[in-house]
Amino acid sequence: MANKTALYVLLAALVLAALTNRWVAGSGSRPGFNIVSFDELYFTAQWIAFGLTLGGLALLVSQWHETGKFPALILLGVALLTFFVATGIPQTMNSYQWKAGDVGLARWMKSYDGSRDADKVALELLGTWRNGPDSYVIEKNQLTVNSAGKTTVLSKSQCEGASLVFAYATEHTLGFHPKVYKLHELLDGPPMPSLYALCNTRVYAFVKLADGRLLMLRDPHQEDLQIAYLTH
Repeated sequence: MANKTALYVLLAALVLAALTNRWVAGSGSRPGFNIVSFDELYFTAQWIAFGLTLGGLALLVSQWHETGKFPALILLGVALLTFFVATGIPQTMNSYQWKAGDVGLARWMKSYDGSRDADKVALELLGTWRNGPDSYVIEKNQLTVNSAGKTTVLSKSQCEGASLVFAYATEHTLGFHPKVYKLHELLDGPPMPSLYALCNTRVYAFVKLADGRLLMLRDPHQEDLQIAYLTH
């Protein structure tokens, strides 16, 4: 009975694996010029398939332990696990890279390293930073901007699609406005903690400089870019 149940579970996982591999998901995640996105569906289905595979293997290992006879279906389960590790992607935000081959163990390790970096970077930036009467309160899950007598909160609860990314600064963090080209030289030094906060069309980029100040760029990719240097 356990062998039959495990067979059905692994077959279901196999079907989902066929539908969520990088070639299918990568080429079909955004049809219609980004009008529809199936990223979350592919992502969830892949994790369900992974869970089904583990469940099927658990049943087969239990049967093996009870009967002492090796179930051949274990080979299918191990093959599916190998497939998921080799072609899986841990985060929906990386779905664009599926087709390019940025998948599998390398992507898992990148995500793990990025998560560790984010925790270290956040510790460098959290708190209240000021520039004259203006203040910027950086928290792990939200940014509060008090400027010109107005308070703006950037967070997922306040703004659909908002994102706050703690990472080491890159060229994308600084943007490519002519006013910031000179600042790109800073990237040649030690890694600089940064926060890239996005809410609708509003972007705030923060980069911690070697002297302890915080470089703030509002809308670094727009013509009306604003630059300020903040202190605690």
